[in-house]
Amino acid sequence: MSYKRPQLHFILLLLLAYYFATRTAANGGITVQCLPDQAVSLLQLKRSFYNPNLSSWQQGTDCCHWEGVRCDRASGQVITLDLSDRNLESNGGLSPALFNLTSLTNLSLSGNDFGSTILPNFGFERLTSLDLSNARLFGQIPTGGAHLKNLRTLDLSYNNMYLQEPSFQALVADMSSPRELYLDTVGILSNEATWSVGLADSVPLLQDISLYECGLSGPIHHSFSLLRFLATINLGYCGLSGHVPRFFAEFSFLRYLDLSANDFEGQFPTKIFQLEKLRYLDVSYNPSLSGKLPDFPPGNILESLNLRDTNFSGAIPDSFVHLKSLEFLGLSNVGSPKKPTTSIANLTSLNTLWLSGSGIEKPMLSWVGRLKNLTDLRLKDYTLSGPIPWWIRNYPSSSFLYFIDLSINSLNGHIPKSFFDLTGLETLWLGSNQFKGTVELSLLWKLRALGSLDLSNNMLSVIDVEDGYPIPYLHKITQLRLISCNLTKIPVALKYANEMYVLDLSSNRIDGAIPSWMWMNWKDSISTLNLSNNMFTSLQNSPSVIHVNNLDSLDLSSNKLHGSVPIPLTGTAARSAVMLDYSNNSFSSIIPDFGRVPPCLTQGSSLVMLKLRENQFRGVLPENIGEGCMLQTIDMNSNQIEGKIPRSLSNCRSLEVLDIGSNKILDSFPYWMGKMPNLRILILRSNQFYGSIGGPTESDAISKHFSGLQIIDLASNNFSGSLNSKWFGKLETMKANSNGEGNVLSFDESIPGGYYQESLTFKGIDLTFTKILSTFKMIDFSNNAFDGPIPESIGKLIALHGLNMSHNAFCGGIPSKLGDLAQLESLDLCRNKLSGAIPQELATLTYLAVLNLSYNDLTGMIPQGPQFSLFTNSSFKAIKLKCAPRQSGRIEKQKQSRKDATTQELLARVLGVLKENAEFDDNALTAFIDKFKTPLSPRSIAMFGSLVKNVEKVKKPKGNKVGAKKKAVEIT
Repeated sequence: MSYKRPQLHFILLLLLAYYFATRTAANGGITVQCLPDQAVSLLQLKRSFYNPNLSSWQQGTDCCHWEGVRCDRASGQVITLDLSDRNLESNGGLSPALFNLTSLTNLSLSGNDFGSTILPNFGFERLTSLDLSNARLFGQIPTGGAHLKNLRTLDLSYNNMYLQEPSFQALVADMSSPRELYLDTVGILSNEATWSVGLADSVPLLQDISLYECGLSGPIHHSFSLLRFLATINLGYCGLSGHVPRFFAEFSFLRYLDLSANDFEGQFPTKIFQLEKLRYLDVSYNPSLSGKLPDFPPGNILESLNLRDTNFSGAIPDSFVHLKSLEFLGLSNVGSPKKPTTSIANLTSLNTLWLSGSGIEKPMLSWVGRLKNLTDLRLKDYTLSGPIPWWIRNYPSSSFLYFIDLSINSLNGHIPKSFFDLTGLETLWLGSNQFKGTVELSLLWKLRALGSLDLSNNMLSVIDVEDGYPIPYLHKITQLRLISCNLTKIPVALKYANEMYVLDLSSNRIDGAIPSWMWMNWKDSISTLNLSNNMFTSLQNSPSVIHVNNLDSLDLSSNKLHGSVPIPLTGTAARSAVMLDYSNNSFSSIIPDFGRVPPCLTQGSSLVMLKLRENQFRGVLPENIGEGCMLQTIDMNSNQIEGKIPRSLSNCRSLEVLDIGSNKILDSFPYWMGKMPNLRILILRSNQFYGSIGGPTESDAISKHFSGLQIIDLASNNFSGSLNSKWFGKLETMKANSNGEGNVLSFDESIPGGYYQESLTFKGIDLTFTKILSTFKMIDFSNNAFDGPIPESIGKLIALHGLNMSHNAFCGGIPSKLGDLAQLESLDLCRNKLSGAIPQELATLTYLAVLNLSYNDLTGMIPQGPQFSLFTNSSFKAIKLKCAPRQSGRIEKQKQSRKDATTQELLARVLGVLKENAEFDDNALTAFIDKFKTPLSPRSIAMFGSLVKNVEKVKKPKGNKVGAKKKAVEIT
């Protein structure tokens, strides 16, 4: 039988080989090799990148083993391609070679750079998962043709893309049954108020939806309640309004809910807190949203709770101690001064504590020192006063604390030297307090972990070391803000900080040249650089180009710079919006190497703000602005620009502000700008524009012709002809009455200078609006040659605050419909040819502070009313009007008594505003009060009352997280 043993062994070996082969194949170890055509397509894709950091992608090797590639084991076809976050760069968009991979079902190219190119409208038909987030794509998201029908996951977040035509509704309808939809920062530009209507019909099985900062509006539609499988809802920074839906408390799968920075109001549904699977809840920065904290049952798994800058109130319940998993807590105005909030100190998992407002008891915060795992403490805008509390000063140097934010308080005294012993401290923000004394930067540089420092807007003098000081240990410092710190030179040590990300040295007394080492050392790191309001005279070596690959904001305004504008080249690495402010200098030209077209206006640029006002620029505006223009603000006021407004400016579809006032532009009215969908502010004053402003054509009958305009200033030109009534009928934004205070217009609220600013003539005074509310509406057509009647349709613009049509040749009567302008504060119709009586309806304008009807042919009686009784003869010069009979002495005394009371009432109101919004010592307040020992004149009462009303609309800006919506107006 021995002869059979070899045969048996052979059979056993075959069986074992088969067994191990099948086991290995089952585990994915044995696969069919990559097909040749698949490898060819992948190598073509590799060659489409400038920097193909794909070392394993080599010809002649099995592409199924290349990094980021996964194949079907049976066919050798590529089914997954994941090249996310590899910093790959291409200006040609997505390579056509991608679409040769016909079995591809999962594609991720997020975190790369495709040079602001447009997404193709084909090639995605077989995909079930597509992630192109943060890939620097641009333009309208293509829909239709069912090319997205198989997608279960779509992520196009953090690009410069939008949905207009086709709309958001068209996109979701094109997807048969998605589970995850991430469109953060995608601009939803059409039907933005009805985005949620019928959403459940298109995507009934949706589990995750993220539309962060998408520009939505209106309330959440009740049909949203049918999306019962939702686990993630992110609608932060969207502009939504109304009430937080109660049906959210019925979403039993909900884990993540972010409704931050919207305009929600009313009571927050308490039952949402008690959802069993909820781990993350953020409703911060909804100032009209109120509520109370509920009782939390044992076993609650909430990990993050943020209620900052809301109207939540009441005590913190004892059951708060049950939040054993809580790691992040943000509160405003919650807590009781009479009841210690020590339950927070028992939250052993808590590592981040953000408090603001007035609720938590100030004297008893010493329990914060018991939070042994605390790493991040932020008491921004917390109404702290006096010296820094002892329980912060004495925080043990061995603690885990790495982030301290005490900014925007009333802390005073000297900065304690104990801070310099916190060797683990990475961030120290002490800006906007009342600290005094001197601070030696050399002490701060010894904090070797320090990465971010803010000492701005105190009463400090920051002292730098002299040249020759040993090179400090600064390789970790990335953010430095020393605004108004009495600096006379750029700190020497910064030359050795090689990773600077944010530097703000504005409002100091630094002169000389801006050093060239800034551009060399920080070429790949600097994002925000603000050197404004200093005395710089030049850039060292006068560079025509500065290479700053990651630039977001460059502010050199209000210096003494001259010559050619330095052109920043952001390269292909920059993915975010870029803001340039060179205003209020003596720049005179853009270097001739670039012709007349600055690169910042060409296709593919990510520039959103260009401010060149108050310089010495000559010549004409560029005529070949490309379709990739992303500009939201163009401000070239007060230069010597000539020629015409280029039609190619219409390619800047995101343009919201155009200010080319006080130049020498010779052109007719740019009626074609009426089709620019986002235009809000148009300033053409003090140029040489001529002719009629026309009116909507037949093709404009159903279009939005200047529908978003809220400020238009055509003053001091050569416009002529009569005004078309239909022209004003298209100004939809001015027709929309708003009872709220509105939002501040901005392109980026997260950094200084991110708000729109304008110099306007309002109420006969030149004012600089450092922040402009969306509710402020104004028309100025003064000092032209308009004639004919004033259109009755102006009376439909019920949101107007200012109307100036003075110094023209208008004739006929004053339209009685102007009495419908209930918000009107200033009306100037002087020096026209108006005739007839002043309409009695104007007497109902209770906010009217400035009225000028002088130098017309008006007759009859001056209307009687509370407001008109305050206007003096200066409002009615050189017109034939009769006054009402003089009142008796007793009535005159009563009227004077009312004026005195009005003076005192206005004084009390403005003092309240000053105490909350400004820093006045007792002597300054006493001097202010002395000015009002005598009653104000009637005109002063009216103007002062209107100003107080505007100021009271907004309080001292609350502490914001990055990008939060602030609602404030400052007038200087």
